[in-house]
Amino acid sequence: MGYEIACAQLCGNSHYRMKGYMTVHKEEDYNNWLTEEAEYIDETLIDIAYIEKINNEISFLEAFELSEQISWTERVLFDKYKIDIYSLCCKQFAYNTYDYKPGGYIDIYKDNLIFVNNSGNILNINLSTFGTNDDGRSYNIIQSNIEEIVKNKNVFINNQDYSPENFSAESVRDILIYEDKIYLSFYQEKAKDCLNIEIISANMSLEFINFEEFFTYDECISKADSFEIQGMGGRIVTDGESIYFTTGWGGDFLRTTDDDSYFGKIFQINIQTREEKVLSKGHKNQQGLFYIEKINSLIFTEHGPISGDEINLLDLNSDGIKNYGWPYSTYGDHYVESLPDDLVDFDVNQSKHEEFGYIEPLYYFHPSKIYKHGISEIIGNAFSEDSFFIATMKGLTLYDMALNQEFNEAVALDGYRMPDRIRDFAHDKENNRYFILFETGPSLGVLVENK
Repeated sequence: MGYEIACAQLCGNSHYRMKGYMTVHKEEDYNNWLTEEAEYIDETLIDIAYIEKINNEISFLEAFELSEQISWTERVLFDKYKIDIYSLCCKQFAYNTYDYKPGGYIDIYKDNLIFVNNSGNILNINLSTFGTNDDGRSYNIIQSNIEEIVKNKNVFINNQDYSPENFSAESVRDILIYEDKIYLSFYQEKAKDCLNIEIISANMSLEFINFEEFFTYDECISKADSFEIQGMGGRIVTDGESIYFTTGWGGDFLRTTDDDSYFGKIFQINIQTREEKVLSKGHKNQQGLFYIEKINSLIFTEHGPISGDEINLLDLNSDGIKNYGWPYSTYGDHYVESLPDDLVDFDVNQSKHEEFGYIEPLYYFHPSKIYKHGISEIIGNAFSEDSFFIATMKGLTLYDMALNQEFNEAVALDGYRMPDRIRDFAHDKENNRYFILFETGPSLGVLVENK
């Protein structure tokens, strides 16, 4: 199968801009072509500084076993950070390439790390004893009524072997715990084989969680159409008064900029009244979301098509619905064979978003340097002012990105090579450490400063 590559900005000949396409028959040829075209990279992009690991010897006393289910496996050491990695039990909850089901999501509740796995089980790990040699550490399954609320039974299936009959990529898509309330986003089945992504909520409990609907709507995308199972967004954050929620394109190119559609948007939902408001449109798949209190803005990550992953900013102080341009503006390359007929001859441009009236990304990963990166969660870096940790999946890299004082430009981007795909972060503010969910284990990383 060939790769249909839209040359656009990358092709030096203006004859090919917007309309021209080239066919590359092998992925290696595509990568070689990108390298040759690197001279056309936007010179305003800062270079990524990849930080080398430090050789380290771990003493036997450090390599302790937390329990039969959770055990230390390795330490990844850099000059600024160190990450201890612990394997979790239950390999059936790992991400696998057959059904594309994410490994799960994590958040902090008091002294507990709450982990919702890819089949809807909710577990808690007591943090007061995590990282010590006390006996009896493990995790507990928290009972809930989730299977009564979530009508999509594929959410609760995890098949290790792919077949068209038991494909189960639908799952929980994020967790948020705030002031004794828990929120989960998930794939809901609104009609037979017709899905959207919604939110349920409940009072948080370590014994039993009684969920109810929080954000629901009737629109859905049929699996019979060009459905993109991994393109539904689903991230949830809060500023204390509102929930902010991302919905991806779901494979439908035309709904993202349709003001009457719920897809390809970022919503603001009042916690008390549940009144909803669309803040932005023109999104493909926003896999990371973080609220910046300092400037009252959202920073989020967004998948490109072939490369072109973006880091974007949404100013909550301004009015109007912001348009981020998908599918008409992207720094990546469209799979041309997947474009609907009414877009094939359209200017699905590879040029600057702002020239076409769209919001320009803070930073994007150029195809000539990064191929299919799979950017995921983003979270504030408490160790460095105005900095953010950014996760990747296929890219196997943890980024540390610093912005300028105006928060409108990336001024440094350090890349730390990771041993696994990163799906989620949780900041343990009490102990100033970060938990990282590595999803093909699944395993937990504990990131702290290397002092």
